[in-house]
Amino acid sequence: MSDARRGRLLALIWREFDDELADLAELHECMLNLQRHLLAHEAVEVQCCNQGISTVSLRLEARALRRSRIFEVLSVAPGPAAVPGLIGEAPPAQRDVLKTRWQLIGRRARECRDLNARNGRILATQHDLLAHVLRAADTPLVYSPPYP
Repeated sequence: MSDARRGRLLALIWREFDDELADLAELHECMLNLQRHLLAHEAVEVQCCNQGISTVSLRLEARALRRSRIFEVLSVAPGPAAVPGLIGEAPPAQRDVLKTRWQLIGRRARECRDLNARNGRILATQHDLLAHVLRAADTPLVYSPPYP
């Protein structure tokens, strides 16, 4: 592969850092909103948040797939060291900026992962509470339709 082609492929990865950061910021906001609406039991708003999360997730997934295809073309093994290794090939003047941005992408992704786990715990707690109430349907205080 020519150096020019390799340079173009690397430049594509670097340009997509902006999109990645913007999408992760949007995902973070959607997940914070989802948490607020879950706690308030606002079903319609939860659906809207979930749609937003799905939309952003599809963009992130498409970009990750594109990045993995570029890794194949560049003969770079995918994994945690792939992008930092490629950053080492960037012009010296860009390396620090790219390294900082890649670290920020990782930090934002971890924040989103943590919010996802928290939202999952909220849903699990709500599920457990409802299951408890429905199990208590034998008491005269809770309405329970007959189940076959």
